[in-house]
Amino acid sequence: MQSIAEWWQHFPEHTEYWNAFWPAVLGALVGAITAFSLERWYRKRERIAREVGECNKLIFILGQMLTALLVINDGLFEEPRKKLGRAPNWDEIGALDGAPTEGPDFIIGEYTFLLEDDDPISLTPYVLGRIYAAESEFRAILGRVSERSRLWHEFNETRVAARYMASAAELPGIAASTTLLTARIKELTTWLATPLPEAIETLKKIIPELRTALTKRYPKGRFIFLWPNDDSTAPPV
Repeated sequence: MQSIAEWWQHFPEHTEYWNAFWPAVLGALVGAITAFSLERWYRKRERIAREVGECNKLIFILGQMLTALLVINDGLFEEPRKKLGRAPNWDEIGALDGAPTEGPDFIIGEYTFLLEDDDPISLTPYVLGRIYAAESEFRAILGRVSERSRLWHEFNETRVAARYMASAAELPGIAASTTLLTARIKELTTWLATPLPEAIETLKKIIPELRTALTKRYPKGRFIFLWPNDDSTAPPV
């Protein structure tokens, strides 16, 4: 039996060792590369699945915003228009009780991943910018609707007080208050009459634009439709 020193002295000559060594090294290398590739693939798949889920949530939130604006527009302008057969005046539009004062949760930072796109001509960042602007306008409209409803109730209470309950000494102050309320309600009505339909049309365009951009970014992703294809009132998709 060879000693350890003699074995190492003739180490390069041990062909049986090398015949086993190289396949083992190659197998370990292939295994490591395969494990790394699988881990990277799994993480990418997991990230894409998470991002697609967040994008579907965004589409749904935009649908909620659009639905809220449609309900507000119907309550303030379309229903009075149908009853009167013409555009209503400011004093023919009552308070919209029950209108939302806050929109659905929408956190800008959750969607910054859409700004990182390998495609230099991707429309996703552009659409995301339009979404942020639309969300800001949506919240402004909710604020105007809420303020107008509150002032409308105050306006009616002031008129009742002037007619039935106020003393002669209080009438000048009530008249001044009524004038201020009238001016503010008229102003809020004007601020809603045009921006509200415009915001609705903007969202109707943004939702299909977003879906198109996302489908291009995530070819294998499945994104929700908010309207049936045969609905003539639905935005184009």
